[in-house]
Amino acid sequence: MEIERKWMVKRWPEETQAAANLPLLYTELQEQGYLHTSVPVVRIRREERITENAAPAGGDRITENAAPAGGDRITENAAPAGDDCICAAHDGAQSTTHVQYILCFKSAGRLARQEIEMEISKEKFLELKEMIGHPLIQKVRKVYALPDGLSLEVNLVDEGLPSQFMYAEVEYDSIESAKGWDPASVGLGSYLNDDVTNQPGQSMSAYWVQTRQNVL
Repeated sequence: MEIERKWMVKRWPEETQAAANLPLLYTELQEQGYLHTSVPVVRIRREERITENAAPAGGDRITENAAPAGGDRITENAAPAGDDCICAAHDGAQSTTHVQYILCFKSAGRLARQEIEMEISKEKFLELKEMIGHPLIQKVRKVYALPDGLSLEVNLVDEGLPSQFMYAEVEYDSIESAKGWDPASVGLGSYLNDDVTNQPGQSMSAYWVQTRQNVL
């Protein structure tokens, strides 16, 4: 069961006074598209998760090869299963990149709905992407740790397009905790002040219909 609330936001937390010091857990580059937008919603997504790590002892640098045909980036050695790679930052710190391809089914609902996810191969993802026939939605997601142990996910959607927008989500263990959670309790009262969880037309599948299915 997926239980989450959604807010519209205008900037990243670090660009605000209220949320400037939230620890960043990781950044994820996503592209997603929809095979079915009524119930059940059927979505594919490529997720490239980038996690910053401290520099290794001794400061050894790990270099990169050129990206292979097909686009996924690898390191000096062949990437292990799951498309992991280690990339060296300029200051000696490293970032770990992990790529997954996900097929997802979602039931009806806003605050809570059933969600089934399964990992698929890159080849299957590309076949389904071709079947969709529309440009996929591009997203940058940053995930931050909140003081109460929850995580804040902030998303920038279709950067550079006229339809570009940002939204934030917090996921919960129960409907009761979701309804009772107050953003002000973690210092985000001014940042998370536009709750659209229960408003119709706020899902990403609805955005897909508006910007791809009914336009292209």
